[in-house]
Amino acid sequence: MDDLLREQRIEFRHLRAFVTLAEELHFGRAASRLHLAQPALTKQIQQLERSLSVRLVDRTARGVLLTDVGRTFLVEAERTIEQARIAFNAAQRAERGELGTIRVGFAAAAPNGVFPHIVSAFRSHCPEVEVELHELWSGQQQQALLAERIDVGFGQRPAIESELLQLDEIQEDPVVVAVREDDPLASAGTVPLSALADRGFVMFPRRLAPAWYDELVSACVDAGFSPRAVQHVASIDATLGLVAAGLGVALLPASVQTIGRLGVSYAPLDEPTPVQRTMIARRKSDSSPVVARFVEISRSIAIIGAR
Repeated sequence: MDDLLREQRIEFRHLRAFVTLAEELHFGRAASRLHLAQPALTKQIQQLERSLSVRLVDRTARGVLLTDVGRTFLVEAERTIEQARIAFNAAQRAERGELGTIRVGFAAAAPNGVFPHIVSAFRSHCPEVEVELHELWSGQQQQALLAERIDVGFGQRPAIESELLQLDEIQEDPVVVAVREDDPLASAGTVPLSALADRGFVMFPRRLAPAWYDELVSACVDAGFSPRAVQHVASIDATLGLVAAGLGVALLPASVQTIGRLGVSYAPLDEPTPVQRTMIARRKSDSSPVVARFVEISRSIAIIGAR
């Protein structure tokens, strides 16, 4: 088919000229719509007929009539022009990042912060982009990004740190201490880290986010003690459940308070307070318009949330 079109030298402008003439049935009016001189339009129609070796129109004193062949050709010509319009529109939307798929990694605590608002806003702005969500710890996100298994990640610095990745901070989350609701610390106001020296801690496994784990431990050491882990669990929900059961206390980002777990209270820490910095990460080499659009919306939502 492509070879046939090349041999016949049918051009898109010829189809457009013919369809416009078929709508107007008048060379003068059709030429005016196409911003052409009437002889130029006549020449295009003649070129089209010569390429197809058929007669598409009959010229009369009163105007133009389509031949039977012309009426048949008109249906397909209109269909071709409409398909070209759809293709053009799709290309423009893809360039704006409004079509395609994006794979998003997020850490366990992300749904308690700005992350859900970002995903909601992106779905609203780009409803035809498929969003795949993958729950991954920050260290796993870096590996997944570099292996191109995900396109963007929401994780914590310094767990995500690579010269191959572009990082943008979208949220700062001070750490709070989660305690059982009848714990004296629940009503003590701000709590110095040193007040937790004799407590057992419910902690996440270091292998999941070693840099962030070490940062929390280092803050405790600076306060004069090493945290004693009584249980390691990988999920926020399990952590809060064990805190509610009185097994120990937990150091968690303040955004976790939105969960409102029954039996758990939260107390802010005295300064200096460890701060969890949530980053949106992507590969520097990734030129995907969908990723660029997602990052743009993420930045916008993060700025709005910070006001």
